[in-house]
Amino acid sequence: MSLQTVEQRRRQRLAVLMYEINTPLTVLKGDLELARQGTRPLTPDLLGKQLRQIERVNRLAEVISDYSKRMDDYLPTRCQVCALPAIISEVVSVVSSLPESQGRTIPVRCPDALPSVWADPNQVYEVLENLLKNAVLYTPQGSIAVEVEVKHNFVWTAVVDTGLGMAAADLQEVFKLHRRSEAAQRCNPGGKGLGLTIVKDLVELQGGAVAVESQLGEGSRFSFSLPVA
Repeated sequence: MSLQTVEQRRRQRLAVLMYEINTPLTVLKGDLELARQGTRPLTPDLLGKQLRQIERVNRLAEVISDYSKRMDDYLPTRCQVCALPAIISEVVSVVSSLPESQGRTIPVRCPDALPSVWADPNQVYEVLENLLKNAVLYTPQGSIAVEVEVKHNFVWTAVVDTGLGMAAADLQEVFKLHRRSEAAQRCNPGGKGLGLTIVKDLVELQGGAVAVESQLGEGSRFSFSLPVA
């Protein structure tokens, strides 16, 4: 995927979020107009409703800002010949040491003779770190592992967990900006729904693809591919 395509997709995603901001603003405007006309008193319930709409606008504005900044930080792509095991080892070490990991060991299952990939090492690090942190967050109990295999001139890396999992309906939305499964919202209500969108954009920018398999209550498998160098 070209840089131009990524930029076009980013503009489209931001346009969707800007449209979503209009909904709470329209509600606020309507309530305040009725209050100004004296046809709807500013009761505590109404003020509470307006505050919730303002909070929604703030969240969406933060998502827009964060998404733009994080994508700017990782563009343009600087692909080179990369040894994937070294990157995986470093990311696993960092994530395993986080307090949220609770001392959990994250095994890596990788072929001995793994070919190098053509990728941007910084972007690969970001992708894998994001997937592993999600796995830690949504696997309060259970196991997490990294599995690597070669398929048709691509190296596929998967983060596999036995955590909360997702319903089938959520799988269609999981990589969309600001879309979060019900399980994710319950487990991490402060999340913005940014990470997996950035994962998808960065992987596709390097000529790869993303995939997800999941069952509610049984766990998830998030994987991404990178071309063999």
